[in-house]
Amino acid sequence: MSTTRSYDEKELLLLVAEGNEKAFGELIARHAGLLHVFLLKITRDPASVEELIQDTFLRIWMAREWLGQVNNFKPYMFTISRNLAVNLLRKSVRVRLQHSQWAAETTSEADENPDEWKWKLFDEAIERLPPQQKKVWIMARRDGKKYQQIADELGLSRESVKKYLQFASAAINRYISEHPEMYALFIIGLAEL
Repeated sequence: MSTTRSYDEKELLLLVAEGNEKAFGELIARHAGLLHVFLLKITRDPASVEELIQDTFLRIWMAREWLGQVNNFKPYMFTISRNLAVNLLRKSVRVRLQHSQWAAETTSEADENPDEWKWKLFDEAIERLPPQQKKVWIMARRDGKKYQQIADELGLSRESVKKYLQFASAAINRYISEHPEMYALFIIGLAEL
């Protein structure tokens, strides 16, 4: 016989508002799948969806004292996540526009000064990472910190650090390979190191 009590939505929200982490875990478990489907329809990018889900629940936790006043949690959650997704998409459009401008400018610059533009595509890929992945990648790859050191500094588990790093590396590789006009030049630049 199980002693675990199942709470209705309002009771659960009140417990989370009081700072109950187990109740918050249950809230996430109840809604993360639905939120995943919702965000995937908006972004069409599975890598971004996971980060958006984390950001959504982080915002909910940070403003938890107001949860007692929320009468219908799903619209509240969807509004937060939709706003985060729209901001991400806007940023993506701005980055693509900047990339187009950059590509036009660097095409002629590449012939004149190859060392200067060599890492621009790579840096651009890093800038497009979700914030937590970017932070972990920079700490591990640029600062040379170990997984456990990063985990301690960011308050994450070692496994989370490892996963963030895997997702970041995959996103960087994908971004670079999606730009064939610069990919070959980038690979040539790496071979010269």
